[in-house]
Amino acid sequence: MQIAFGSAVAPNICLTSIGPASTIIDLASTAVGTYSLGLTAGLKRTTGTLLVLPDRIELTTCDSNTVAVRNGILYRIPANAIWGQLYARSAAAQTAAVALLDSLRREGAQVLTLPTGNYGYFRTDANGQLVPLPNLQNGQPASAIATPVLLTFSGNFARIKGVVRRRAQYSDLSASLSSARGESAF
Repeated sequence: MQIAFGSAVAPNICLTSIGPASTIIDLASTAVGTYSLGLTAGLKRTTGTLLVLPDRIELTTCDSNTVAVRNGILYRIPANAIWGQLYARSAAAQTAAVALLDSLRREGAQVLTLPTGNYGYFRTDANGQLVPLPNLQNGQPASAIATPVLLTFSGNFARIKGVVRRRAQYSDLSASLSSARGESAF
């Protein structure tokens, strides 16, 4: 597999350094196996290995001065996973957050524990639970209590949206949930 990092795209604003080149390659349909990589960055070349497994993808390079791998292991998100955060800005909203989680469980959602690591959209800690990403606090005051949510749900996501819509109607509670199928509930 050959990957060439071409010309960096200039941003819309003026910077003294536009940063490193990067690339995004869809590996979702790549068969399980080990692939040799040829990596080119400008006039420099190096090699690497891509390991595609059912639960994760691993990438290594032979020369990190030419091509550096930021996150060498990327775990695959299970097909029925739901993740996100609940934000409570008052004591009443904290109680409403607990009720929302209880309602999700009554709909059939179950707590999901995953291997520690990077899943692209989120990371999990040593206990297999979601680690809140800094950008998940968007628009929430620093005093808001964020409750990470990592669940598995095999039913229709419209039921999850309905629970969130009914339970997160309090002005001091907001929810942001995403599914592995690309669906969202706010």
